[in-house]
Amino acid sequence: MNEIDNMHSPWAGQTFLRASSGQNYATEYDKGGRPVRITYPGHFGEAALEVLYSYYDDNQVKEIIARDITGSEPEEIYVIEYGYDDKGRRNRQTVWNSRDDDWPQYDAHYKYDNRDQLLEEP
Repeated sequence: MNEIDNMHSPWAGQTFLRASSGQNYATEYDKGGRPVRITYPGHFGEAALEVLYSYYDDNQVKEIIARDITGSEPEEIYVIEYGYDDKGRRNRQTVWNSRDDDWPQYDAHYKYDNRDQLLEEP
């Protein structure tokens, strides 16, 4: 397999196979060259995984969803949601084990000073 390192290649929008740690996986890019889907086939009893990415209009990551695609119906393993302030700084990260949960597994809020330095980490 040929490894494709350039995320903004002229072939964006198509799916490529890559070799990583001896395992092959497929990465699909949108027209802007951003990864939108990475598929990891299961090997030696491991689950086959799919990781989906969505973006805000300003190219910031909005959501990452990891799904087990081993069975006939994909099952969400976790969802990570991101929020940003009006300066484009990440100010929220929420991790859900399932969208059906009443509360997140992890919910972090970030604050910055007037010099854009992170004041506290969760």
